[in-house]
Amino acid sequence: MSAWQDYRHRAETGESIVQLLGPTQIEKNRYYVKSTGEAIQFLAVNELALRGHNHEGGEEGLFLKFFDHTIKKDPKLAEIVKYIPDNTKYTSNVVQNEIIEALAKMVVKDIRTKYEKADSPGLCIKRDGARDRCNIENLSVVIRFVQISIPEEHLIGSIELNQLDAEYICNQIQSHLSELGHSPDNFVCQCFDVMSVARWGVQALLQNKVAYMGGFDGNFVWNRIGAENALICQSRFMLLESVLTFFLFLAVLSYLKFNNVQKSGVKYMGLFTYMLLLGIAGTQTWQIIGNRSIGHVTVLCHVLARIFALLLLPALLYVGFFYAHLHLLYRSGPHDQIMTSAFQASLEGGLARITQGQPLEVAYGSQITMRNVLGKPMPCWLHSHKSNYPIRQDLVVSNPPRSVRHGDLIQLVHGMTSRFLNTHDVAAPMSPHSQEVSCYIDYNISMPAQNLWRVEIVNRETEHGVWKAILSNVRLINVNTSAVLKVSQMSLHTVILISRLSHCRMKPKYIAVDVCKLSGASLPDWGFRQLETVADKVSKGYHQSMEWNVEEHRYGKSHEQKDREAELHLPTQMDISKNLSFLAKFSELQASLCKWKMLTFKNEETEHKYSSSPLDWITMDTNVAYWLHPSSNAQIHLIGNIMTWYSANLALCIYVILFLWYLVRRHRKIKDISEDSWTQWVQAGVICAGGWAINYLPFFTMEKTLFLYHYLPALTFKVLLFPIMLQHTYDHIISLPAYRHGFGALVLAWFSSVYMVYVTFSPLTYGQPSLSAAELGALRWKDSWDILIRKS
Repeated sequence: MSAWQDYRHRAETGESIVQLLGPTQIEKNRYYVKSTGEAIQFLAVNELALRGHNHEGGEEGLFLKFFDHTIKKDPKLAEIVKYIPDNTKYTSNVVQNEIIEALAKMVVKDIRTKYEKADSPGLCIKRDGARDRCNIENLSVVIRFVQISIPEEHLIGSIELNQLDAEYICNQIQSHLSELGHSPDNFVCQCFDVMSVARWGVQALLQNKVAYMGGFDGNFVWNRIGAENALICQSRFMLLESVLTFFLFLAVLSYLKFNNVQKSGVKYMGLFTYMLLLGIAGTQTWQIIGNRSIGHVTVLCHVLARIFALLLLPALLYVGFFYAHLHLLYRSGPHDQIMTSAFQASLEGGLARITQGQPLEVAYGSQITMRNVLGKPMPCWLHSHKSNYPIRQDLVVSNPPRSVRHGDLIQLVHGMTSRFLNTHDVAAPMSPHSQEVSCYIDYNISMPAQNLWRVEIVNRETEHGVWKAILSNVRLINVNTSAVLKVSQMSLHTVILISRLSHCRMKPKYIAVDVCKLSGASLPDWGFRQLETVADKVSKGYHQSMEWNVEEHRYGKSHEQKDREAELHLPTQMDISKNLSFLAKFSELQASLCKWKMLTFKNEETEHKYSSSPLDWITMDTNVAYWLHPSSNAQIHLIGNIMTWYSANLALCIYVILFLWYLVRRHRKIKDISEDSWTQWVQAGVICAGGWAINYLPFFTMEKTLFLYHYLPALTFKVLLFPIMLQHTYDHIISLPAYRHGFGALVLAWFSSVYMVYVTFSPLTYGQPSLSAAELGALRWKDSWDILIRKS
């Protein structure tokens, strides 16, 4: 507790100081008082001024007396005196200055050690000036910190001022503090005598040069974030936004620390902030390159340091994490189906277990299952039913889970029904712009079979490359209509027999080429609500849904249905090469992350109850229910502190207005603030306003299901802008003391309202206590908020 709190406690309880302090501390206090008394007595007897001013009068030999007195009290100095030659004249200026300098270093070291053990790293600097006998201005340097709950002040040195302008004094203060080993990052405030009145005085200049925490920038902002209900609620669940926000600001802080070193001598949303930091670093590097006062070697070091810290190191860490991931997690998992067949086959279990020992090269008569390469919106295999289209042609659809040389002609035979895969120039049921795909049934009608398909191996290594299971991606082009097989979404495995085409001759003619593909449309009840498979013209352009690859594969021998069914379950003895390099796996993982995370389209039919639009986040017109007690009204909602959200919006608007105002006036050569203040103002906007924009605006381009928690990283950047606005208003806009007092009162009232809102919504943040229906209704401050009320 502080000294005055300690005094009030003793006054109320009647306890003495002896009862509160231990014997060791009492002994230390007595020694301190005794030493202080002896020093004052010595100075008084020898007529030395307590403030150290050089008074006129007989003062010969006073240094020797003071030196002898100090030796008796300081064992370290006494040890040093033993090694001083006997012929040394202590009265000489050189010797006296050396001794004084040694004593000063010892005192400063002791003070720094004591400060490092202080209760908090906060440091207050104080200055006062006085002229010596030679009429030279000397500036005293005093630090103030809290030790064992008691503020302490220590004089750590004095600076001889050759010039008296504010810029020179400011530079000398900063240089002196650095020499003494005190980090400017720990400054919480400063106090000056006379020099801090003017706006352009020492205090204002030091504010710009030293990143100490001002009245509105320090604990104030963290108290404000600590009273933000949405951030508290999100951090209480095992969700990524809190960790993401932490590392976003750690990245910003790390770069700012890195950038400040040059003055003294170091969920994919994080990518947005990374790009922001790259932009800031690029701008600052360009300014360093254009500064001709910096040497070429220094410029090169700056550039290389930024390349390593911002490009090479993050890339090495990112790739390293995936390297460890792929080497430690080598078994099949529940979501492997979003990866390619080759990737799945490289994992233990799963597809690797099914395809183990199967032949590599697809041959005529092979039994295969065919998977669409696109795998979106979910993995798809070519499949057929015993059920038919309403026009009695065999039904072909695409189903989730169940392909010879380039240019060869093949027939695809459905293993269970022995029907050939066929397409003809008839509109598909649900996609009239595409051709229907079926397994051909001859009902004695005049419609010839069109079941010849030409194999095109997309990723072939040679002109007549071999169709390989797992590894080859192929397109199947119908010979008669030249349509390409294209697929969308399927659900059951199928077995297809590849038959050799003998004595097949085609007359040369120019025809349009069709491709079999997935239309994306769902069939009605007669098609079991599965997605439609169609054939499309090649002339319509290439799409990944036109590519297929073989997963399960074995050589067929028998022709009877029962034999074929039994043969499907017989193990094969040949092995298949399925090893992928780390770079191949890494590249595929990155493509899958982008495809399934960043480009996931929302389904209108299954829209989430608490999904929202980015426009709803600005004014917090939405909420998210996380938990509801099974028997009471206790519940947890993601609802922010409405005072914080709206004040952050106001801060952003005011910043933009002031920025444009300053920019226009500076263009007309009118400078309302100094150059250093303008640089800080721009940097604050780039980090806070830019951080908000780059973490918020991209959501307008994403057609995915969005929730309020996606806004939290951007919100935190905007919250940090508010205390910056307050500090700027206090320092550069409000100048009269009376107005400043009123401004401080308004800020205090505002912070009290933030705390009251936090307390009001705490039951929804922490899930306790349980509120009544009327109390929950009172918390519904907006009609768009969905508060759950259990029916009685």
